[in-house]
Amino acid sequence: MSLPTDALSPKRHMGIDLFRVVSFVAVVAVHARGFYLGPRATEFFLLVPRFAVPYFFLVAGYFLSRKRLSLVSTAKLYLTRLFPVFAGWLFIYLLAHELIFGDSGIMGVRQLLVEGVPAYHLWFLPSLGVSAVTFALCLKVSGIRGALVAGMLLYCLGVPFVELNVEGPLHWNFRDGPFFGCIFIAIGYWIGKSGLSLTIKQSVAIALAGFLLQCLESFLLWRFFQVPPTRDIDYFISTVPYAVGIFFLALGCQSHVPGTVAKLGEKTLGSYCIHLLFLWMVQTVFVPSSIPRVLITIVIVSIASLIASNLMSKIKLLSLLVQ
Repeated sequence: MSLPTDALSPKRHMGIDLFRVVSFVAVVAVHARGFYLGPRATEFFLLVPRFAVPYFFLVAGYFLSRKRLSLVSTAKLYLTRLFPVFAGWLFIYLLAHELIFGDSGIMGVRQLLVEGVPAYHLWFLPSLGVSAVTFALCLKVSGIRGALVAGMLLYCLGVPFVELNVEGPLHWNFRDGPFFGCIFIAIGYWIGKSGLSLTIKQSVAIALAGFLLQCLESFLLWRFFQVPPTRDIDYFISTVPYAVGIFFLALGCQSHVPGTVAKLGEKTLGSYCIHLLFLWMVQTVFVPSSIPRVLITIVIVSIASLIASNLMSKIKLLSLLVQ
């Protein structure tokens, strides 16, 4: 989610860092919603934050465009960067789940190694690595246009599985691997290489159009395929323009963001990884059974995670898990 660079370095982008924090809070909102909320509130917490995780993939692609990219260097970068973080947090969550809930939470080898279960949010780390390597391979073979097409095909391959809950012979979660992330990395890389920029009004218009299309898509799934709007769908076709609009908005906010925000944006990887631990602890004593309770939970978990990540970054050994 962020590279371990100094917050005041020219490598930092204030707008991107601001929306790193916004996207992190949106992820917390998705996970903090209670199971006792009404359908309208549930739809809100399912649809509005959907830009968040794609945003982090877009950022990864954008900063890859500033590197001399090769398949080997990309694989080495993400293996050395992500594997220790994934393994460390997986171990922590296995212990925490045993202490809090009385069991390990392990559901199987695939879920453990690919999705990070019981820490279901850790799927992001292996998926980011696999998506980046897949993108680098496509880039080497067919250039940026080919990589964009490959990303689109992978994304569209996953759509019927995640939207209609279709189960194929592989029984794979099509948010994992390259199916979800590759298209966003490719778009982020293309934006970085092309230097394309939009005005804030244009960015907001794209994001708003994408969000409204996402709402329409949810309605059509209910109308023609009997998919309830309250079902947790990992991504929609319309998530692409929604997230891209938000990313362009981040790029356009560079000169309007206080420098102190960069320090928070730099710690979002650790905050993302640790937030479920705080959420488990809060939910054991404070059930998010109403909108006010959900909002309070979001605030508590977000602030605690950002503070904890910042403190961990100051300890040499623990900093490996958060930067």
